[in-house]
Amino acid sequence: MVDCDAEMRTVLGTETLARLLWEQQKESALKDKQMRWHPAIIRWCIALRSRSSSAYNLIRQTGFIRLPPPSTLHPYSHFANPTTGFNFDMLERIVKDYKISQCPERESNICLLFDEMKVKAGLVFSVRSGKVIGFTDMGTVANELAEFERKCRGDKEPEIASHVMVLMVWGIFSRLYAPVG
Repeated sequence: MVDCDAEMRTVLGTETLARLLWEQQKESALKDKQMRWHPAIIRWCIALRSRSSSAYNLIRQTGFIRLPPPSTLHPYSHFANPTTGFNFDMLERIVKDYKISQCPERESNICLLFDEMKVKAGLVFSVRSGKVIGFTDMGTVANELAEFERKCRGDKEPEIASHVMVLMVWGIFSRLYAPVG
């Protein structure tokens, strides 16, 4: 292991991301559980998983490269709860992370993009996980009971969204891009 380590030091250098990945892989091989991942590796894994979660899972499952489990990445990528309207947590995070007040004037030029899409009716969607859970139509008896209960309470027929719109900040001369509402 010592010979391999010395050889890897000469091949990878001392202050490179490849060297960091090599060190993290060595440490992960020694510690099966409770691995403390370097923040740069966490960011790289989040970027990789956001491109393709199935590719990320394939790399993890094969064991070719040891990567943090999705449960480790989740708190880093889901720091703000999704809400309707403008997400002020995201706006604060963008200003803080991108240091907008310290950017050169050219890089502070942004545009606001929006995209709207039609939502399929009759599905139950988890706001927290972003996944479709099931269908709202549970059969005639369950529907009739839910309708009866709603009428007894005096509730009106709930309005169902048919479209969803996303607002996004996009840097014209910078790498800033983030959803804000």
